[in-house]
Amino acid sequence: MTGCSPAINGKQVKADVRDHLFISYAWEDQVFAKWLALRLTAEGYKVWIDQMKLLGGESWPSDIDEAIKGRTFRMLGLLSRHSINKDNPKKERTLALGIAKQPGRKGFLIPINVDGLPPTDLDWLTSDLTFIPFSQSWAQGLQQLLKLLDREGCPRGDVDEGRSIAARIAASSELIREEPESLVSNMCRFTSVPAMMHAYRVQPKLEYGSNALRDARRDWGFHPLSPHRVLAFHPPPADLGTWLRVERAQSYRWAELDEIEGVLPHTAVSRTLRGVIEAELARRGFTWSGAAEGYVVPGAHGKMVRVTLPSGKTTNVKLSGERTFFRVGQPKQLYHYRTAVKVFIEHADDGYRAVFRLQYDLTEPSGESLPPTQRNSRRKHLTRGWRNYEWMVRHLAVIQLITGESGTLSSGTGPQDTVAFNCEPIVFTAGVSIDEENVKAAPELSDEEADATPADDDDDHDFEDADDGGEADDES
Repeated sequence: MTGCSPAINGKQVKADVRDHLFISYAWEDQVFAKWLALRLTAEGYKVWIDQMKLLGGESWPSDIDEAIKGRTFRMLGLLSRHSINKDNPKKERTLALGIAKQPGRKGFLIPINVDGLPPTDLDWLTSDLTFIPFSQSWAQGLQQLLKLLDREGCPRGDVDEGRSIAARIAASSELIREEPESLVSNMCRFTSVPAMMHAYRVQPKLEYGSNALRDARRDWGFHPLSPHRVLAFHPPPADLGTWLRVERAQSYRWAELDEIEGVLPHTAVSRTLRGVIEAELARRGFTWSGAAEGYVVPGAHGKMVRVTLPSGKTTNVKLSGERTFFRVGQPKQLYHYRTAVKVFIEHADDGYRAVFRLQYDLTEPSGESLPPTQRNSRRKHLTRGWRNYEWMVRHLAVIQLITGESGTLSSGTGPQDTVAFNCEPIVFTAGVSIDEENVKAAPELSDEEADATPADDDDDHDFEDADDGGEADDES
């Protein structure tokens, strides 16, 4: 291609160096546009997007048309209900479609569906193009885009440099405030882990998947080594010990060893600690759900649970209930949800931590599990508006249900073999904080999820204010 070279930072550049991605978007989609620009920059691509200086200081081109014609490898056209009728995005798309008709420039415009915009809403210029959908998942859409760019040979720079640039831009973004912020995690510390671990022989075979193994784990936290041998910090309760005909075979000071009967010490400790918590879950009425891959919280359907926040204030939250879901043009569908928890153990410099991850058991009103594809869409529908606060409250509610009013969990026969755990979450302090006022945009729902339960549906109110002296009652 010949013609005038575009000016970048006052310097003339060769018109045939087409190594940039140009992002065309409407102002209302700026949060997504900037996220996409940063992710592409972190992958080593050179990106042009207004309001942001990328590429190590290279700024927005002074002559946009010439930059698009001479320096742009592909234009990413963000199509949404906001951008489809905006003048500037329309002009940029029209220019891109014109360039795509030139020899060797086919596929110059890569259209991206931001919010599930239906084909019937597109203009005649773009209605026949193949879109990359981002409406269901930004992550999945990004993977499709990266594969396309790689397949078409889009120039890339140094990935490490790109990630460094993206990190600097993110740190200086208007979404960041130069104020420290406390971050409440979903992790709690073990306050006591016994120094000794014991190997026990058991007579009934505790084979993987057997009822005997499941029954034993309801009352005793241990790690099975074989059908007849387990590791634990203390013996089981008397009745279970009699049934299992337990005999202590060996004792180990685990912190001083390289392995315990073929298992790394930290692995043995982590698995046994998880067993202790899972036994406590069973004792407190949590039940395992294979569909949710977690332990479902006990309690009446739709009951509010009282939660004490890190500030000392209290609130009530519903951990089970029902939702109404429908697709446009189809009848409403009622589904039930129950919160479940999956436990992981993490070893850090300051000791062992329990990590709690929330899962959801999703069923028909009859109690029948939903098919996997429906579970995924209903889970997105259920959690679509949740941010840090909503997730924090639910995590705290589950942890406090595990530990009860005491706020602690302990398992053992005496001071030397007791495992102790505190429900107070670990709080981290970040040097900067997120400006919540500027973080209002989120991925729009897919067509499948669009127009689902209205925000003012009474069934969607999972939170309820609680006075310090009140009781958590069923929601009327």
